[in-house]
Amino acid sequence: LAARRLGADVQLVGAVGADDMADEALNLLQAGGVDLAQVAHVNGETTGVALIAVDAGSGENLIVVCPGANNVLRPDDVAHLPITHMMGVLEVPVPALLAAAQKATGFVSLNLAPALPVPDALLAEADLICVNETEAEAYGDQLNASGAYVAVSLGAQGAVLYKAGEEIARAAPPKVQVVDTVGAGDTFTG
Repeated sequence: LAARRLGADVQLVGAVGADDMADEALNLLQAGGVDLAQVAHVNGETTGVALIAVDAGSGENLIVVCPGANNVLRPDDVAHLPITHMMGVLEVPVPALLAAAQKATGFVSLNLAPALPVPDALLAEADLICVNETEAEAYGDQLNASGAYVAVSLGAQGAVLYKAGEEIARAAPPKVQVVDTVGAGDTFTG
């Protein structure tokens, strides 16, 4: 949605259950101008949800994802799609992400959240990998060996861009009073 709000043409590839949560999410995305033609409605599955806890003092958050219908996506679901730019997250099965990344003819960015084991083959397809500090620590040298640019978000300290383990840029954000950090990472990668 962030990319769409910045003017990009965006198509969501994913799956939802046949439930009220799906209707609410899809209505929001459709109102935002996101193309939903490749969103599957899966009977017998629930729509993926995230439980978000926010620290009232710092505004920092903890997110637990229940992928629901997203777990049914397979490589065959993306094989027929004309993919130019791809932005993938680990809330869908890695084989489907890998198939989409290999099919993409343009820029491939990956948001490695939540931090799960990923094959080197997926990282090798990426032009840009986005992680937070915790994810960067979890993936370690696997990020450096990927060949991709790696953007590490640092919360209130901004972000750092690396290539092959070498820092190439650093951005410091303006000072603000943080109320809630939910959506900051999505907007950063969007």
